[in-house]
Amino acid sequence: MRVSVIVPTYFRAHDLSELLDSILRQTVKPFEVIVVDDTPNDSVKEVCDKFREIFREFGIDLIYVRNPRERSSAIARIVGAERAKGDIIMFFDSDIILMPNYIEEILKIFNEKKDAIGVQG
Repeated sequence: MRVSVIVPTYFRAHDLSELLDSILRQTVKPFEVIVVDDTPNDSVKEVCDKFREIFREFGIDLIYVRNPRERSSAIARIVGAERAKGDIIMFFDSDIILMPNYIEEILKIFNEKKDAIGVQG
C-alpha cells in the first residue's frame, strides 16, 4: 500500500522540520508527503526545499503546495487530498513528532482488517 501524508501548516517552519525528520525515521516510509502551506511568507517553503533532496534519496516525493484557497487547516487537508496519489491518506498536524513505527502500525490494521475504511493512531 502506498501512503500519502498530508500536512497542513501555518507559521510552523521549525515544527515542520521536526515532523519531517520523524517521517524520515519511519520503519515504513510514505510514498509522498504533501505540505499545504497557509503561511504568507516563504519560511515553510524553505524548509521543504531543504528536505526535498533528502526525501528523494529515500524514494519519497516531498511536495510543497501554497494553499490557493481560504486559510484553513480543513481546506488545506482537502487541497492535499485532492493531489494525493497513494492508496492510504494520513493527515498529520505540522507540530507532531511520530514514533518510528507509526506508519507501520497503522498499515498493520489495514492489512488485518481488509474492510477498514479508516484508522486513527
